[in-house]
Amino acid sequence: MTGTTIAQAIPIAISPILTRIYTPEDFGVFALYISISTIFAVIATGRYELAIVLPKKNEDAALLVQLSIMITLLIAIVTLVIVTLLNAEITQLLGNQNISQWLYFIPLTVCFTGFYQSLHYWNNRKKQYDDLVFSRITRSVTTSGVQVGGGLSAVSNHGLIAGEIIGQGVAAFVLARRAWSENKTVFCKTHNIKIIALIRRHKKILYYGLPMGLLNAVSNQLKSLVFSAIFSSSIVGWVYMAERILRAPLSIMSSSFNTVFFQKIVNTDNKLQLYIKSYLSLLFFSLVALYPIYAYGELIFEFVFGPQWKKAGEVAAVLYLMVCFSFASSAISTIFTVLERNEVSLIWQIVYFMGLVLLIISFGRGDYLVLIRYLSYWGAGMYFLLFVLGLKCILNFEKDKRSGG
Repeated sequence: MTGTTIAQAIPIAISPILTRIYTPEDFGVFALYISISTIFAVIATGRYELAIVLPKKNEDAALLVQLSIMITLLIAIVTLVIVTLLNAEITQLLGNQNISQWLYFIPLTVCFTGFYQSLHYWNNRKKQYDDLVFSRITRSVTTSGVQVGGGLSAVSNHGLIAGEIIGQGVAAFVLARRAWSENKTVFCKTHNIKIIALIRRHKKILYYGLPMGLLNAVSNQLKSLVFSAIFSSSIVGWVYMAERILRAPLSIMSSSFNTVFFQKIVNTDNKLQLYIKSYLSLLFFSLVALYPIYAYGELIFEFVFGPQWKKAGEVAAVLYLMVCFSFASSAISTIFTVLERNEVSLIWQIVYFMGLVLLIISFGRGDYLVLIRYLSYWGAGMYFLLFVLGLKCILNFEKDKRSGG
């Protein structure tokens, strides 16, 4: 957490600078790029990176890394074809002409993200947390430096997006260089039959984890996509900044916690106690840590980020509950992968997504704050339900284990 705190503190510290260099419209374009690239990046590895921690043999885990990287390259090529052939149509659908030129960089982001995710889980498996922290700090420093430098050189929103791309690339390179230097022998071994066997062994990740991850990404990014089409770039920028600041203190804990939780829950015999204790601790932490923003959001945002960001503080107060419950549940949601019950989380994700769509259809043409409020209440309730479903899966797992099933 110490290293992750440093990595997260840098973008938090420069946020008041960025909000005075860039306009809400600039952040709106940036948020739109992040939303699109996140959706494509989720399917970049076929979600097979989640299985890298599971095999007993390092050779099998290394083959899963190879598989994830191969799928990433394939998805990046497909993405390039899509954004090249349908650039005008995508731009028109999103209602923002400024995003057009940046669509061509999404395949690059997909590559960097897929590589990083694969190597992240490899390092998690090897318990090389120092390498993970170093990559996060390097990414944070690089991203922030490029964003500030780009803004000061009057490149407008180009600096925000360019910083994100370059930072992700540098982080992936840092992990790749260390992993290759220490595990060159095991990574050089390729066994096609074993790869096929591993694909079949972890097919539930592909069948359930991939659709769930995609739906989750679409659900999380739906606000930016829809608000860009029906409202304005400024509103997209306010919503993005509100969530960014709300999630910033939580990310300090979640990045490290989720990494260790996944490794611990795989190996512990008392999964129920770890699961409940983790959830309650995370929920309590988030409710307390974010309460000042909930109570004084407008004043805090106006003072820290400038007068044009006062509305973002109002949005942050509305999103308070959803962010707290989603943080607590998402950080431990890997339990479904560990117990091979991804179909449960997939059904939950489908219901959650359908609810979001119905709310947007019902309230999407009115006041944007009313829509955000309903989305926040729906999200808070559904993420609590996700925790309950995980609890039920653990109880069933323990019951089957005692009965020898």
